[in-house]
Amino acid sequence: MALYLCCLTRDPSAAFFKKYFPQSLLDHAVEVASFGGEVDFDRLNFLYRMMMKLLMRTKDFEKNYRDPGLLTDEIEKMAKALNQIES
Repeated sequence: MALYLCCLTRDPSAAFFKKYFPQSLLDHAVEVASFGGEVDFDRLNFLYRMMMKLLMRTKDFEKNYRDPGLLTDEIEKMAKALNQIES
């Protein structure tokens, strides 16, 4: 089993995963990673779209959040690790 997050927070650490996942689940996982995230403004309703736009304008956004986008290198790294287990 592998665990991954899709989110905009910068570099979720082990502490981030420990806060939101039970330790027994983390111990069982062979791989844990964050894949980043994307925001599709066209699919958001008006309220969420406005909240995201306001959030992205704050000066702390760059410090606490990454630019929206998938981290394909992290996805590929996990895929390789999982393929090695099956081989």
